[in-house]
Amino acid sequence: MDNLGILIKYEWKKLLQKKLVRVAILVVILLQVFQNLSFLMQYYTSYISDEEGNVFQGASRSGYEKLMDDKEDAKALDGRKLDDAMLEEMGEFYSKYSPRDKYAEMNSIVRVLSGAEKREFTAEEMYGEIWKNNMKSSLENFVLSEQEMGYWEEQMEKIETPFTYHYAMAWETILNNQCVGTGMLLIMLLAVCLSGMFSEEGRLKTRQLILCAKNGKTPAYLAKAVVGMLFGFFGALVLYMISFGVQFYFLGTEGFHAVLQQDIVYSPYPISVGEAVLIMFGLTVLIGILESMSAMVLSLVFHNSLAAMSVVAGLMMLTSFIYIPHRFRILSWLWHFVPVGTLGTREFYDGRLFHFFGIYVSNLVFAPILYSVVSLVLFWIGKRKYLKVQTS
Repeated sequence: MDNLGILIKYEWKKLLQKKLVRVAILVVILLQVFQNLSFLMQYYTSYISDEEGNVFQGASRSGYEKLMDDKEDAKALDGRKLDDAMLEEMGEFYSKYSPRDKYAEMNSIVRVLSGAEKREFTAEEMYGEIWKNNMKSSLENFVLSEQEMGYWEEQMEKIETPFTYHYAMAWETILNNQCVGTGMLLIMLLAVCLSGMFSEEGRLKTRQLILCAKNGKTPAYLAKAVVGMLFGFFGALVLYMISFGVQFYFLGTEGFHAVLQQDIVYSPYPISVGEAVLIMFGLTVLIGILESMSAMVLSLVFHNSLAAMSVVAGLMMLTSFIYIPHRFRILSWLWHFVPVGTLGTREFYDGRLFHFFGIYVSNLVFAPILYSVVSLVLFWIGKRKYLKVQTS
């Protein structure tokens, strides 16, 4: 155990010297950059209609130009309350044609919040009867119990109304567009890089040498497992740093404390947009650690890196396509915890709770506990399997 640090350093060196690992890291980083810069390849064309209903093609803009226009319009609304005065101001604006929708951010909130195209209601009606009823309908889609509905009604009371809009385009973009893709890229990276962590001992015929070591195979297992989990952690960190760097460069860092409901209107969580992004980052880190252990344990089971890689990647693809209806309450709830299933905006309006001795825990609290426990179980299984191999 005294030389565990040296073993960890050696395992890092072995892992990063593999050409396959280097290529996989480079490809995943390029894909993450591409995912964040995809707006540059988009092209937008506006259309104008005259009084007779004839439609004409208007101005065309590149993805970058549209993004900068949206940024300017959104910043102009920063600090404005979505109240009666704003509804009246928006009504006047939309009563006549404008080539540029400078109230787009506010308008999208109102449309989703009210569920109506027309704004023939007051702010009090919108936040009271309309929003709360639509929120309840959204939660009822998850087949919640009366106790769960009561829990979320208490949480909704903590959300301040009327909403005060704050410019937060960078945080919203990461939350809406990057979390799921980042999670999938991370799992693919881990499947490729870590599936040979243990199976290579059989291929290189080094098991007998490790068996003869003074301290046995326990330190070797710990070193490999630690390196694998750290690789998952740093993989998630680097991918998110890329997203933060690109989005903050183009859109700025403002808006961390913006209310989550300006982006996910039917979320009952009384948190900010920035906090939601950090929650997704934390879940991605834990998923990275879990998938790291999965890939390494599978390499121990199959003694073949290709088989382990195929299972990890295949399960990710398979589980992303299978949907279990909410009416199968327990099965549907458990299934949605498969890695990547808890990433993305859907998790912030999923009202299902874990009930434990009178205590209700939300999915965003239960998921980290579940992933941590499963990772520890896999760590224990891997150790038992590894030590058994040495005596066989």
